[in-house]
Amino acid sequence: MIFSLMLVFSILFLAGCKDEHDGHDEHAQHDETNGHNHTEGEEEVRYEAGKGLEFSDEIIAALGIKTVNPQWENLSDKKTLKGCVISTSPTTLVNVKLPLAQAESLKYYGVADGKLIRFDKTPAEVSGLADLVYEIKPNDPANLGDFVSIELQGASRKILSLPASAVLDGVNAKSVYVLRDGHFLRVEVKTGIGSNGRIEITQGLNESDLVATSSIQQLWLTELRLTKGGGHSH
Repeated sequence: MIFSLMLVFSILFLAGCKDEHDGHDEHAQHDETNGHNHTEGEEEVRYEAGKGLEFSDEIIAALGIKTVNPQWENLSDKKTLKGCVISTSPTTLVNVKLPLAQAESLKYYGVADGKLIRFDKTPAEVSGLADLVYEIKPNDPANLGDFVSIELQGASRKILSLPASAVLDGVNAKSVYVLRDGHFLRVEVKTGIGSNGRIEITQGLNESDLVATSSIQQLWLTELRLTKGGGHSH
């Protein structure tokens, strides 16, 4: 993968160097011929606004880019909570404090080797935090005051999902690269639950879209290079 990334940026770098060195001559030729010339590097990797990234077959193979369609499947959400042991006899009780809205959303989740025995939202009137008290069977002996993990699982439902590796988690939004007309176009998506390496897509895609599932960071860095770093775009 390091070799692949170096290959892409070597091509882009050489293309940029050639443009800087021969720029005046090329622009003069454009004025004379009204044509548009491309360097070899530009032909290998290009970006077009509204369409996305276009790669040669050699670059696609070097990066190992793979694509899949989103799939409908039954998936259940899983959560891990941290709580404090408040009793060890006759059973182990664990208190979890959460913001009220989050606690409300989790109170119907199932518990691995245990159950929810109390949901108290009264403390939220002062602190904003509700109390969830679980009875569990810990794998290892627990002492009062210890913090332990509790595994929760929501009800299974049918969702449209992708491998989590396909999703680019940006500062302000999440996105994926969709292959359309030979171009990899970055498309903003909204996500939901995730489990076992897959993630729900709630908005932005349908099952007919062909989505890149590998080399996502390389695609993103290449797009940045061509749009923000002085590279060519068309």
